[in-house]
This record gives sequence, structure tokens and C-alpha cells, in this order.
Amino acid sequence: MNLDAILEVAIGLVAAWLTLSVAVSQIQEWISTWLEFRAKTLEKAIFSMLKDGSLVQAFYAHPLIQSLVEPGKTRGPSYIQAADFATVMMDLIIKEGSSADQQVIGAGAPSLEQRINAGIASMKQKYPGFSKMIDVHFPHITNDLVSVGLSATQAQTNMQNWYDSVQTRASGWYKRQATVLSFVIGMVIAIIFNIDTVQIAAQLWKAPTIRQALVAQATTTTAGSVPSDTLSNLLKPQDYANSLAIPFGWSTAPLQDPSTQCGWTPGQNVHPYIWLQNRCNLIVNLPAMDDPLGWIGKLFGILLSGAAAAQGAPFWFDMLKKLVNLRGSGSAPAATPAPAVAPAPVSVPTDSTQTQPTPQPVG
Repeated sequence: MNLDAILEVAIGLVAAWLTLSVAVSQIQEWISTWLEFRAKTLEKAIFSMLKDGSLVQAFYAHPLIQSLVEPGKTRGPSYIQAADFATVMMDLIIKEGSSADQQVIGAGAPSLEQRINAGIASMKQKYPGFSKMIDVHFPHITNDLVSVGLSATQAQTNMQNWYDSVQTRASGWYKRQATVLSFVIGMVIAIIFNIDTVQIAAQLWKAPTIRQALVAQATTTTAGSVPSDTLSNLLKPQDYANSLAIPFGWSTAPLQDPSTQCGWTPGQNVHPYIWLQNRCNLIVNLPAMDDPLGWIGKLFGILLSGAAAAQGAPFWFDMLKKLVNLRGSGSAPAATPAPAVAPAPVSVPTDSTQTQPTPQPVG
């Protein structure tokens, strides 16, 4: 078995998947921005922390959070720093203490410590779902040996760490959502442009010239970065396939064999077609309607392309670089013995101070 050919086919497949993944990543970014997926995921994470819809509304209505909202957006910000989260929560507690009943904070102008104490008591009563978390973040609030200010400082640090841990989990939520969306988009693009992994592998195996051209193009691609114009090229699939030598795209051919019939009836000996220029044109990339194994292979090839697109462009770009480097390294050439060379004559300095040999008499 030709290992070089197998490696070239693998490079061709990865190049096709990289092309698809770049297009999917750009489309996914457009959809995520339009539907505000990041902001929704962050809001979901905030709600899982605060446990109360009213408290979540108060949090998002805070001026600091409102200043992070992109102009023209209807939802909250897509990113909040841990320090900002802790600052807003402490400010909500203090404001809650400032508006608490006078019997709670005592007569006269309340101090900061009094407002914090009153705010904690009011928050626990007003938002019972969040009361347990207050006890976690203010563990020393009832300890007379620890000042309220020190307890508040510790609570702010605790809330920052808490927020970071929850955001790590929220990042996992977003990645899973993005992976599913990438798979769906990849499937749609693979169907529209006939990016069939099985078909591409079969054609590359049969065409060494295409493989070599594709390897040369992949070597050029890996020398730089992920191509940014892949999507615009993919919108013209036949031109891009010709330039990159990736065999994808739909092809048709006029019906010339009188024994072949056009049709879309399952189970019949007919071939899928489209009607062009007042005649039947076969879709050569599709099997006959009575070829179930061919249709299973076609569906499997499309599914493989969608699954590959879900891995992301950076993954396939790194994989392509490894495969290109592996092919470029090859096997070490056999060592050849160096030819015997006579020793070079020793050069004599020409310095005027060099001692000259004494002439000997002849005879």
C-alpha cells in the first residue's frame, strides 16, 4: 500500500475540512452576534448565581452594568469582569441597607457598617433564594472579632472567585451550543456545495495529479495563517474547487444513453436529474434511486463533513500543519561515504620576518 498516497489523501481531506470550518466559523459568528448568544449565556449564568429574577433585574439595571451594554442591543452585555460583578453586588447590598427600615439601621445617619448589616438583613428577607449565598460570602458578619469592613472585603474576594468558577462552567455551555450550531451549519453548507467526505477521498485516491496540486496548495496555506477569504471563495464553489483542487460541488451532464431514465422515484432504476435547457441533465454526484448503499454512503459523507466542521478551523489548521510537516520530513536519506581527498598542503606564511631556508650547494 502506498503510504505517500494515503498521506496525500489525508492532507486533501483536512484541507477540505479546513475550508468548510472557516466558512462555518464566520457564519456561526454572524448568527451568534445577531441572536446575542453570548449575552444570553451570561444572563443564564447570572441567574444561576442569584437565584431570583427580581435580583437579576436589579443587577442588570445597575449603571455599571448598563455602561457595558453595546449601543443598539436589547440584552445585557456579553462579558462582565469578576471585579465588576463583585462591585455591583456590594453596591446593591449597601443601597438596600440605605433604604431599609429606620428601626433596622438605627436613628440618625447610618454608617457604612450599619448599612452593610442592614442591607444583608434586607437582602436575605427580600431575596430568599440568595440568602444562602450571602451566608457563604459573609461568613464573619456575625463575628464581633471581625470588623464589618474586613468581612465586606473578604466577601468581595469570595464573590469574584465565585463568579470566575461559574463563568468557567458557562463557557462550557456556550462551547456545547456553538458545537451544535457548527454541526448544523456545516451540514447545510455540505449539502448545498456537495462537500462529501467519502466522494472527496475516493476522487483524491484516483487522481494523483489533484493530490499533488492540493498538497502544494496546503503547504502554501500552512506557511501563513488561516485564510480569511475562504467564505467569499466558497460562495463560488466551482471556481474555488478549481483553484484549490478540492473535488467538491455539484455536477450535471446531459442524458445521452437512451437506456438511462431520469427520475426521483425511490426504488426505481432512474437517476436524479434537473431540467436545464429543455432537456434532462443527470446529477452525476448522486447515485441511482435504486441504489440504497450509494445513498447511505452519500449521507455518511455529508455527516462526516458536518462533524468535521464542528471541530473548528484552528483544530484542522494545526492538523494540516502536522500532516504537511510529516510528509515533508520523509525518511532520512542513506549516508554515502565521503570520497577520499588528499590532505591540503600547508600554507607557508609570507611574513618578511619568517626565517628562510639556507640554500644548499649543488653538486
